[in-house]
Amino acid sequence: MKTKLAKLPHFSAIIIILFVGVSILSTSCIRAVEGLPGKGFISLVWNNVPPTYIDAGTQAIPSHFEYDRFYRISPGTYHLYYEGTEYYNGHYRDYAWDMDYDIFVNPGGYNGYTGADTYFTLSLNPYGPEIYESYDNYKSTKTEISGYKVIEYSAKKIILERKISDLGIRVTYTKVK
Repeated sequence: MKTKLAKLPHFSAIIIILFVGVSILSTSCIRAVEGLPGKGFISLVWNNVPPTYIDAGTQAIPSHFEYDRFYRISPGTYHLYYEGTEYYNGHYRDYAWDMDYDIFVNPGGYNGYTGADTYFTLSLNPYGPEIYESYDNYKSTKTEISGYKVIEYSAKKIILERKISDLGIRVTYTKVK
């Protein structure tokens, strides 16, 4: 029993051409593959006087670490505490700071390109981060610290951020009594 479609001229040839055309188009489509994200690295440095105690709050920084050496760290939120004693104006002065920091790494690119690696340095200063001041009409404004944007600045809390595209770091320094 033949159907009306089978009676049309060259029906089987049209079916074969459609099948071959669809199979060629489906195998020739370029599929974008997203590459791996970049790696993150972190380093600790000190200014003036090195801290006497540091709790890095992450396994990325070993308990016996070297200053100014980069250690591999995953993106995420971390907590660091440091304290020490500084000789200032003829007296010894104790200091302590809590630091919460968020690490963002460079995502992978299309067509399998791996994201660029990023390197972050946290400064452990007795006074918190060193903020550069700019003066506008004789009024001091806390603007930036070596490329970091100052989000908040007060006597007890300082929030810095450095972000380029999807990679960056956000650090919150909180003074501890």
